[in-house]
Amino acid sequence: MSRTVIAVTFAAFFVGTVTAQQNIPTGGPIPDRRGLNSTFDSPRVSSQVEEVVRRVAGNVYVIAGSGGNIEAQVGPDGILLVDDNFTVFYPKILAAIRQLSDKSVRIIVNTHSHPDHNQNNANFASRVL
Repeated sequence: MSRTVIAVTFAAFFVGTVTAQQNIPTGGPIPDRRGLNSTFDSPRVSSQVEEVVRRVAGNVYVIAGSGGNIEAQVGPDGILLVDDNFTVFYPKILAAIRQLSDKSVRIIVNTHSHPDHNQNNANFASRVL
């Protein structure tokens, strides 16, 4: 039963129509500023990081900047994220997500426990977008 519920939930996101607010390019350069470094807490350093959004295929996108990449699946009921990066980049990540949709982030899947993959879990859990 629970496998069916999970399958139906994910199918809703994968089959959903794209509600993108902007034309996101499929290709193009992605910045390579992925060094895991405590100096990200410095406003001077973190302000230099640019979050770049690229379409992977269909309604799947990558948000890249520093640390681990974030994958976003945009559906009619909301957004599924794979990883959510460092807290210092939360405003930039949120702005990148708004390029894709005005829907709420409904599901976050963390690939592992490094902070560049899961440090924004609490920020997204406490926010209704």
